[in-house]
Formats: sequence, C-alpha cells, structure tokens
Amino acid sequence: QILPPRFFGIGMGSPYRPCLPMDSDISCQLPKYIHNGPLAILLRLGLVGFLAFLWISVVSIKHGFSSWHRAGTIGDQILLLGCTLTLMMIIFSSLLEPYFFMWAWIPPIAVVLAAIMARTPGFRESEPGMAGAKS
Repeated sequence: QILPPRFFGIGMGSPYRPCLPMDSDISCQLPKYIHNGPLAILLRLGLVGFLAFLWISVVSIKHGFSSWHRAGTIGDQILLLGCTLTLMMIIFSSLLEPYFFMWAWIPPIAVVLAAIMARTPGFRESEPGMAGAKS
C-alpha cells in the first residue's frame, strides 16, 4: 500500500462491505453499493478522484450556462442548455442512486459531457493541437 485509502480510495472493484461469516446468504446477494453517488465516488476514488469529479462537473456546468446563448444556431443553444441541465439533474439525482458507477449510465453521461464540450464556443480553439486551432 503506497498511500492510505483516503487519498486514492479503495478502488473500483473493491467491496466496501465484504460478506462476513455471520451474514446470511441472502444478505450477501443484496446490492453492495452506497446509494449516495458523491459519497460512493469519495469512497471508491478517494479525495483525488472526488476533487477531479467536482472539477469536471463544476467546469462543465459553468461553461454550459455561461456560453449557451453564444452557441451558433438555435439547435446548438438548445443542445448545450439541455445537456447542461441534464448533467445537473444527474448529479442531483445521484444523491439517491450512484449513477456514475452503473454501467448503463456511463455512456449517456459521457455523451452529455462531450456535447457540452463540443458545443461550448471557443472550447476547441483553446485546445492546443486541435484541428482549426488559432495560432
């Protein structure tokens, strides 16, 4: 062990509560996850992963709300505002269910984040090495 789990968490595949000898077979078959998404991220990924998650979430929401009205067409504006509101609702609803760790939810969350980044005016031009980048 390099550092205590509080910095890097217990890992994605590690159970936070393993089955104990005193548990019945039924209790060992029940879901073994925390129902609070942010707490689950903190437990699994540690402080480093949780701060990265907060940074990505806050920056994406900030960019989405601050630049939706400057997006090109009305369709781009609707897409950017809709994806930003969707991301906010996913984060809010993850207080009751850890959507960020459910395999079926990972692709939609990635698409929402990618749509926010792709439709934010000036995002692609500010990235070095991107096609069409300003020199």
